[in-house]
Amino acid sequence: MASNSRRAAKAAEVVIESFTRHWRGLEARIRGGEDVASARAHAFLAREPEVRLRLAKRFYSRRHAAAMAALSPDEVRERLDVWMDVAVEYALTNDMTLGTWKDQKAFLAGLVEREYVTLVSLSSGESLLDRYPGDAGYDDLYERTAGGVSSGGMLYVHKSTGEAFGKVERRNGTEAIRADILEVADREEGPGAWSVTAPGGDHAGIISVEVSEG
Repeated sequence: MASNSRRAAKAAEVVIESFTRHWRGLEARIRGGEDVASARAHAFLAREPEVRLRLAKRFYSRRHAAAMAALSPDEVRERLDVWMDVAVEYALTNDMTLGTWKDQKAFLAGLVEREYVTLVSLSSGESLLDRYPGDAGYDDLYERTAGGVSSGGMLYVHKSTGEAFGKVERRNGTEAIRADILEVADREEGPGAWSVTAPGGDHAGIISVEVSEG
């Protein structure tokens, strides 16, 4: 048990150190004049391009980057509490794809390098956790929840910074998630194959939707 606790603590340190390194790098790039917001606007959960850009400009503002870069390790740990423990457990127990410490470290370090972290509790009883957007070929939420070997279930979306979603941001995000899943599902399997509903009552740092057949 102590060994597992030590492994979990080391894994959490990987996330925290990666977070600080990532945001310090972003702060330097933004301060140097790089338009990170425009380059990453496509990644934000909203239907309208102008809303995505507005979210990106807030997330990748010089002020926000400086605030994230200045957080102490304890402050990072507290901020990421909404998803980090679940991610650490997932990484350390997922022997199928993360069988070595090197794989686990790379996976955990990469979670903070995108805008969101998603957890899918599949109806089959399995769980899938990853950064979002993901790598090429695994970007859309349909594949994570309904396509391929997926079987529907609950999708939980967190900001990679652990911050809360505003009321309008939550509404826009929920609508975008629903549309992203159903547009692909309708094209791949036909209209009505899947439904996406928002149960409500979320923690401020979580957007959740239920994906089910029919």
